[in-house]
Amino acid sequence: MFNWFKKEKQNPSPINEFQGNAIVSLVIRPHRKGQVYFRGGWWTAKCSQDIDITLEEEELVEVLGFEGESITLLVKPIVLQ
Repeated sequence: MFNWFKKEKQNPSPINEFQGNAIVSLVIRPHRKGQVYFRGGWWTAKCSQDIDITLEEEELVEVLGFEGESITLLVKPIVLQ
């Protein structure tokens, strides 16, 4: 028979949409914003850690989330072994 009370698929949490790997497209300097290419678009980003590190262009980073209404991605360097 018909299932009139079938639950609709729930949308994933918005925070999950802002996690994954990105590529730095504009240098991210300590305590400053830069830019990354993430999921088909360019986003403003800054280092999520309060450390003096520069993330260079073409460097692979991990997106951990975002902050602010204008959505600044929070990223950290990926250490390749």
